[in-house]
Amino acid sequence: MLTQFGYLSAWAIYLVAGLVFYFAMWPLFKRLGPRPVQLFFRALVAAVLFTPAISVPEQGLWAPAYIVALASLMQNDEVRALHASMFMAGSLCVIGLLFALEFILGKLGRGGQKAAPKAAVDKKAQKSADKKPKKPKVKKTAVRERIEPHVD
Repeated sequence: MLTQFGYLSAWAIYLVAGLVFYFAMWPLFKRLGPRPVQLFFRALVAAVLFTPAISVPEQGLWAPAYIVALASLMQNDEVRALHASMFMAGSLCVIGLLFALEFILGKLGRGGQKAAPKAAVDKKAQKSADKKPKKPKVKKTAVRERIEPHVD
């Protein structure tokens, strides 16, 4: 029988190991491409690692959802595997909603696509007005002339 201390210790060890794995994968995430793709895969790994599901309903014990789903499928308990999969699907839906919210707020924060370039042009014009005028460049000739001393 699992004691309360053993249960909490197992969860603490799993959470530390999950965090170590997540941050060990960070260099791989950096190589995946643009920032939205990196964020998607980080969120996907976090959802798989840290989503819990009920493993033993009679005792109220929880475990990582992917472990519950795999163990239930190996024991031919499709109902519990489906239940754990629904927890994972729910966490993935929350992640999708957060990405949609970030996209919408990003569009609203920029004020539309056409307003951003105009502001950038205004900043460039202001910076160029603040600078001192440059001296005109003198064209250098490619022909070298030989200078001879002049004797009178």
